[in-house]
Amino acid sequence: MVLIGKSFSKITAEKYLAAFAVPNFSHLFKLVARSQSFVSEALIVCALERYRRANGEYPATLARLLPGFLENLPHDIITGETLKYRLSANGQFLLYSVGWNQKDDNGNADKYKGDWVWPFEVSK
Repeated sequence: MVLIGKSFSKITAEKYLAAFAVPNFSHLFKLVARSQSFVSEALIVCALERYRRANGEYPATLARLLPGFLENLPHDIITGETLKYRLSANGQFLLYSVGWNQKDDNGNADKYKGDWVWPFEVSK
């Protein structure tokens, strides 16, 4: 018991590095999840644009992209559900993941909270 207590009380290079690395893993997981969401969104946006060029307008739902424009729809990495998509009255669309807070903020994005929205305004 005494030896274990002494070994944990000493500051070693491994403990020092671990103290800095462990908190950064949570940041890394968030960064990877956000990046994967944007990759999935980019794949869908490419299919949406191909659909628009073939049909003259964006589809009413993402399911219309199957199977001609996508083999399967990427899912929201946070919820496992389909990414959120809706058309707007001006011919644009909104595509997003619910983000790290696991709550649908209706497409409202913030750098540290809120939905992960496709970052580009898309119009005809």
